[in-house]
Amino acid sequence: MLCHRRRGTEGTTALGVLAGYTGIAIHDHWSPSFTFGCDHGVCNEHHVRELDGVTERDGQAWAQRMKIVLYDGLDLKHRYHDKGQDIPDTDITAITKRYEQCLLDGYVVTPEPPGNPLPKRGRPKRGKNPLPSRPTARPHR
Repeated sequence: MLCHRRRGTEGTTALGVLAGYTGIAIHDHWSPSFTFGCDHGVCNEHHVRELDGVTERDGQAWAQRMKIVLYDGLDLKHRYHDKGQDIPDTDITAITKRYEQCLLDGYVVTPEPPGNPLPKRGRPKRGKNPLPSRPTARPHR
């Protein structure tokens, strides 16, 4: 076990955590993790906790449906990848549509975070819900 007096990027770098790592780092959305030059993904269990909060705090049904979509995706992964098979395109298309519909439903009931006339340094506020930024146009497939 390693220890450093600083918890953030400084300590992580000094201990050599993720030094030279070129894969995908899956983590809990802790800001210093994003300072490393690899690709990133957020652990779905952390997404689920955020979605639970939206459901309990705000009573927004899309969040509960999104949780089901994430767990259904995990089920697909286990059902096919554990047998060395690819997930069929029809299943990927169906779950992608459900995922996108949950996002759209969330955008409808989630107000934009209040804007600030003077830009601040750092990342813009995300608001209370774990939705990604609103898309300006639908992505092409």
